[in-house]
Amino acid sequence: MAEKSRYDEDSGDSMTEPTKDDAPGWQGETVLISGLSVADATQQELVDWLSSQRNPAKPLLAYALHVGGLVALRENDKYRKTMDKASVIYADGIGPVLLGRSRGGRLGRSATTDIAPELLRRWAREGEPPRIALLGGPPGLASAAGHALSDKGLGKTVYAESGFQANYDVALASIKTATPDVLFVGMGAPREMEWCENHYLQLPDCVVITCGGWFGFLTGKERRAPRWVQRAGGEWVWRLAQSPSRLFGRYFKGLLVLGHELVKRTS
Repeated sequence: MAEKSRYDEDSGDSMTEPTKDDAPGWQGETVLISGLSVADATQQELVDWLSSQRNPAKPLLAYALHVGGLVALRENDKYRKTMDKASVIYADGIGPVLLGRSRGGRLGRSATTDIAPELLRRWAREGEPPRIALLGGPPGLASAAGHALSDKGLGKTVYAESGFQANYDVALASIKTATPDVLFVGMGAPREMEWCENHYLQLPDCVVITCGGWFGFLTGKERRAPRWVQRAGGEWVWRLAQSPSRLFGRYFKGLLVLGHELVKRTS
């Protein structure tokens, strides 16, 4: 989590080492899932905490752990180190939730697609409409997502641009100048977390949430499962039915990892 060392200053990497005094971080209960400290919290508790972090002194990195992340953790040790440097990690998916509860946790599923709009609504109710920056997806998608958020009255979009760029210096300067309250980075895991890590020093002092394919849901390019399917923990089945060729491999590997972790826990 954020209070752990991020990088040694002499290592040559582009990030400095934050401390408890200068880097915001989750201070509530956690549960160990695949070696990561994940917030042992309900979705409402997570939103409550995030809403209290408006205008942080340093960038606050909020990362979701889902089935694809469980697979990446087994295949990529660098990704594990990247995730461990987040200000907060939350369980986005039935797989991490099951693992957390098997370890005594009480956490529920905290889907970014639910957390993000609820956070914006909370800020809009409590003060000035939030200033929103979006980075990710192919050309035009972030802009369309920004219009969708503005049309819903969830805030003011101050920056929206594609995630496919050869160099991000101009984009980062523009984002910082726009002074957002929140930056949503939608590049897919693990790329979006690695992007935040690599550009940490250039990020604005705001809440930074990696959001995967959320822009596609906002614009209607993808549809969420009905509420009853979500409550039953079957949204992954719904998504698989919509994009079988893209998601089958990820979910198959995820089921293997989940089964292995659960068996290891009970053995």
